[in-house]
Amino acid sequence: MHCKSIALITLITSMAFVVSVTSAQMVTLQKCDSYVSIKDNNVYEKLQLTYIVPYAIDSDDTRGIWYNDSVGVHSNPTNIEIVDSERNLTYTLKKDNGSDETIINYKFGSMLMGGDKYTVTVTFDRDLEKPADNYAYILAYRWNNTPLHLNVLLKLSGGYEYYNSLKQPDAIFPDEDNLVLQWADYASSRFLTRVTFGEREIIPPENETNETAYDGSGAVEPTNYNIEYIEEPKNDDWKKYAFIPIVLIVIILSVFIHLRIKKSKQEKKKEIHDFAAEKIESILSEAEFAIVSELRAENDLTQAELCRRTQIPKSTMSRTLDKLEDKGILKRMGYGMSNRVRLMKWMV
Repeated sequence: MHCKSIALITLITSMAFVVSVTSAQMVTLQKCDSYVSIKDNNVYEKLQLTYIVPYAIDSDDTRGIWYNDSVGVHSNPTNIEIVDSERNLTYTLKKDNGSDETIINYKFGSMLMGGDKYTVTVTFDRDLEKPADNYAYILAYRWNNTPLHLNVLLKLSGGYEYYNSLKQPDAIFPDEDNLVLQWADYASSRFLTRVTFGEREIIPPENETNETAYDGSGAVEPTNYNIEYIEEPKNDDWKKYAFIPIVLIVIILSVFIHLRIKKSKQEKKKEIHDFAAEKIESILSEAEFAIVSELRAENDLTQAELCRRTQIPKSTMSRTLDKLEDKGILKRMGYGMSNRVRLMKWMV
């Protein structure tokens, strides 16, 4: 009887570990795409979060594990919906008393395997309040699991006119009657900016001057006459060329500043790319890590050469390359009877 009780307790304990809940720090948040639409004094925000499940966490089988994650947003979101590709996900809200932030906690997963990609979509509305003069919309996110890539698109409808932003956009471009602001970042756990804009003024067309003729009533309304005065020509030819030295100085300064900014951006981009590449390598399997290491040492190798250098069998090599290509880490190109393998630019 005692042995049966121990066996029953062991069985219940093992079942409890089949479906467990763990922190989303066990998975990698590959990217977060944010889409914000401001129109008619309302704001709609959508976050698409793409996760990658590692090949091994505590065991070789990750099925049955639920993951918890959260994202903090500014102010008080309404009409919140969180979904994956199949169903609505449950969530809870927590107000941060130390700041004007609402933390959205959600749970996802349950049937994921190592190497799987999983997308969670979070949507909500926010009210747009107009202060005394212009609109000032605060766009803020804070992630529990830091995304490797971040892309934010904010669309202002044609009824608004953009003034400035606390964090300057990386790109600004038109979309029909709308204006789109774009920010991009890498491996950052927070994003914060304040966008200032106002309502676009509608300027009525100018009225043409209508001359009024004498109507015989004894009163003549004033008539506007356009009188042109012809001035005598002056010998001011030297003024035509006075601006040339100023233009040359402005051009030289612009080129110098552009080169300095370009160099600084290249150094920052290389540092960010190295960090992102190391973060990706930390979730690779042993075979995938060996392949990526060889390609980072010498990019553009044949599949046969990779087999020889890494001592990975041909059949295993083909399956491993399929997984790395699905993750967007490398690409293959036909080369005779074999393939040439190259890392993507952001991994080099």
